Amino acid sequence: MRKYYSGFTIVELLIVIVVIAILAAITIVAYNGIRQQAENSATASELSQLQRRMQVEILQDTGVSISLKTPLVHLEGVADDTLSKAIQSTQQLTLYGVFDTHNNPSASNWSTIIALSPTTTNNAFRLRTGASSEASARAFYATSSQTNRDLTRHDILNTNARHIGWVTANDTSIIAGFDNTADISASLAAHTGWSFDSVQAYSNSGYTPIAALVFDEYHDPATRSQVIRWLSNEYNVGL
Repeated sequence: MRKYYSGFTIVELLIVIVVIAILAAITIVAYNGIRQQAENSATASELSQLQRRMQVEILQDTGVSISLKTPLVHLEGVADDTLSKAIQSTQQLTLYGVFDTHNNPSASNWSTIIALSPTTTNNAFRLRTGASSEASARAFYATSSQTNRDLTRHDILNTNARHIGWVTANDTSIIAGFDNTADISASLAAHTGWSFDSVQAYSNSGYTPIAALVFDEYHDPATRSQVIRWLSNEYNVGL
């Protein structure tokens, strides 16, 4: 007698393939989620360690203990990076940037050096240059009530040197500076706050970014001076 053996039908095989595909997709999504969580945790740990290192080294070098929140990002070189925590409608914000200039101001015409992103006409916070005919570096800002504003320091780009620029804001004022020059400040009209999720650094033949630090807090003169001192030591600025 001839024996007949039952097998899978085409429909059954298709069902098995679909189930395997669904399980594979679930596994990939779960893996990507776990990997992203691990990367976020590692970034948060690195930033927390940086904050503690800054405080310890400042205390060792100067005998001064400062209060400092964990930075939202520590960027080095020409790059962009996501903030560890997105900024939403904040009134207090601080950006530090370290950059080299190459005594070629004509190469930079209203060029961005380091910027928080996304930038709009009502939401901007960055370090940039002035017109190509100038040798100025500027802290540029825009809010819901004040657009296209600059705090300017001349005679920065016409050097072969390393610089530190910074800009910090509280509820009523925005203050900026470059190296050891006098602070530049302006009053802030009431606004809805800044919102950013990343930082970007750019270069051209006039300048090269070295590092950036962002804090979601205002830094008073005592804190600023110590952070600037630390950055100067860390990146061989020589201030």
